[in-house]
Amino acid sequence: MGCDIHMYAETLDKQGNWQPSDTKDFVVNKWIANLDKEEIEDDEGLLATNVVDTERNYWLFGVLNNVRSEWPFSFSDKGFPDNASDCVRKQFDYWESDAHSPNYLTKRELSTKLTELLISHEKDAFENATYLKEINDKLFGDPDTQRVVFWFDN
Repeated sequence: MGCDIHMYAETLDKQGNWQPSDTKDFVVNKWIANLDKEEIEDDEGLLATNVVDTERNYWLFGVLNNVRSEWPFSFSDKGFPDNASDCVRKQFDYWESDAHSPNYLTKRELSTKLTELLISHEKDAFENATYLKEINDKLFGDPDTQRVVFWFDN
């Protein structure tokens, strides 16, 4: 049985609340990349805003939250954010007990880790930094007001 990732982009609004990032650049999942926004809303109005199609990249899963592989340079597990947007929380709740290992990372955290991997002397870190770069490059704006929220399912 394979493991999949569900990743959503959020933006911090001027009132200090996280909102789903509303840009077509975030819709690059292979199943929905060619659909318009209206076509990817489900019956409850939830937007499918997956950031990247990682194709079960277990190296990346390990870096993001020690899922399917572990690295000394992996991010720490913070769990699902208490202040997630309603839309992302509904997506997470939809998966119920199948969702596991949730985490979230700001653009600043991703950028810092990307720099760490690029200067690392570990071959795996340097060679695979492109996967983090793909996520990081899709987050625009202030690095503290952009983040990804994600979890996994088996």
